[in-house]
Amino acid sequence: VPDVGTGRGALLFSGSMLPHETLSDQRRRERNFPLPIFIAGMRVQLQDGKSSVAIDKERILAFFVGQGAGQQLDRANRRLRSLFAKALFPRALALGILEDCDSSSPGTMSLPEILRVDDARSELSLSFAQMGEVNVASMHALAKSFAQSLQELQLSFTGCQNLDDAGVQVLARGLPKGLHGLQLDLLGCRSITDAAVEQLSLALPAQLTKLTLHCDNCTGITLAGLSLLSKNLPQSIQDFHGTFYGTPIDDAFHSVSSLRTAASGHDSTTQPWLSWTAAMT
Repeated sequence: VPDVGTGRGALLFSGSMLPHETLSDQRRRERNFPLPIFIAGMRVQLQDGKSSVAIDKERILAFFVGQGAGQQLDRANRRLRSLFAKALFPRALALGILEDCDSSSPGTMSLPEILRVDDARSELSLSFAQMGEVNVASMHALAKSFAQSLQELQLSFTGCQNLDDAGVQVLARGLPKGLHGLQLDLLGCRSITDAAVEQLSLALPAQLTKLTLHCDNCTGITLAGLSLLSKNLPQSIQDFHGTFYGTPIDDAFHSVSSLRTAASGHDSTTQPWLSWTAAMT
């Protein structure tokens, strides 16, 4: 869209970094993108749209009728709204408006709800890297955003210093039961310990086949956590990748067998932090 502030150039929202752009550059560029465009996108109804040729709209709506009347049209509308909700999610978190993002109509627009009801979505990828707003409260909101139709989930919390064990536990308990693939980037989350690894491993969906964990520089994760991850890993897992450089483990694993080999023989029953874990449940 045109940059109305300067009258020059344009404001671009890409949802990801452009070539030769840093994360800070991207967020600085997208910070001024007009919020009303997102709001309008999440209010849109396909049946209210217009076309340059009237018969085109009639044919499009007739297609939806042929596919199951209003049900398919509603599904398409939910899908369209969720595209805008996904794009706005990190910025809305930073602004503190996840649950109520339309100031002109308070209490009518929740991003977690818009994402949750999109039953046509099978994949979700979000980055919250370096965001101080990531904490237990935001994990509650994020966990409420997962549609049960999700099969692939990729989340980045790289450098989120306020994400701790309790936040990971909340997130883990909200994972969709039908999830097949999960990737969590937790690099540099120094408040995360073995307790978070245990809670995550216990909550992994029974149908999960792919798991990727990046826990580099999470200095609170030790061999005890690795042992619990290995012990609790669902039998359905076929593809495992985990990196733990910069931790007491200081290694990477690219298969279930390599994980279990590293964890074998480690007795975690005497670890003192287990009493803390029990208190959380």
